[in-house]
Amino acid sequence: MTLADAGMAWTVASVQVGVPQPIETSRGTVDSSIVRRAVDGRVAVDREGVAGNAQANLVNHGGPDKAVCVYVVRHLDHWAGRLARELVGGAFGENLTIDGPDEAHACIGDTYRVGTALLQVSQPRQPCYKLSAVLGEERLVAWIVEHGSTGYYFRVVEAGEVWAGAPVTLVDRTHPGLTIEVAHRAGVGTPFDADRARAVLVPELAPSWAATISKRFGAAGASTSAT
Repeated sequence: MTLADAGMAWTVASVQVGVPQPIETSRGTVDSSIVRRAVDGRVAVDREGVAGNAQANLVNHGGPDKAVCVYVVRHLDHWAGRLARELVGGAFGENLTIDGPDEAHACIGDTYRVGTALLQVSQPRQPCYKLSAVLGEERLVAWIVEHGSTGYYFRVVEAGEVWAGAPVTLVDRTHPGLTIEVAHRAGVGTPFDADRARAVLVPELAPSWAATISKRFGAAGASTSAT
C-alpha cells in the first residue's frame, strides 16, 4: 500500500442534506433533492447515505454505491468566480463539501476515515441539467466536464458520524493512479481509449459506472465493424 497523501491534513468543510422538491429546468418542472441545506453538529451516515437526505430519482441517484456525494471547496471558489456569484457548501448538490482530495488525487477504491465513518471512493459524479438549472447557467455542465471538477461518490464501509470540521484521513489505497479523473474519462471522455478503460474496471468501481464503460466497448466494436 502506497499512501502518498497520508500526511495531508484534510477536513469536512460542511455537511448538507436535501429532500425532493420541484425545480424549474430546461426540461420542465421536475422533482429533485439537488437543493441541499447545511446541517450543524454530528450527522449519522450509513450505507444508504447521510441521515435526513433523500433522493427523488433512485435510478440515477442514491443507493449504496452513491451513498454520499462529495465536492471540493476550492472548486466552489473557482465556480464562484466564473459564475460571478457567491457559492456556499452544498451549492453543487453535494452532501459533503471537503477541503480534501480532488478528482486528480482521489482514486477508485480509496478508503477514508471521515469523522467516525469509513468511506470508500466508488465512482465519479456525472453532473446533469438540474445543476445547470439551479445555478442559472445552461453551459455549466459542459464547463464542469471540461474543467474536470465533477465531484465523486463514497460508499459507506462502516457507518458512523460526520460533521463540519471532521478530519478526513486516507486509510488505504489499492489502485494508485486510478483517479476519479481517469475513471470519468473512461466513462464519458473522448476519444475512447479501450486499453485505459479496461484498467478502470476494478472490483471497487461502482457497477453502474462499470456498465457505462462497458457500453462504450460495444459502441467502439460496432464502429470498428462498420468501417
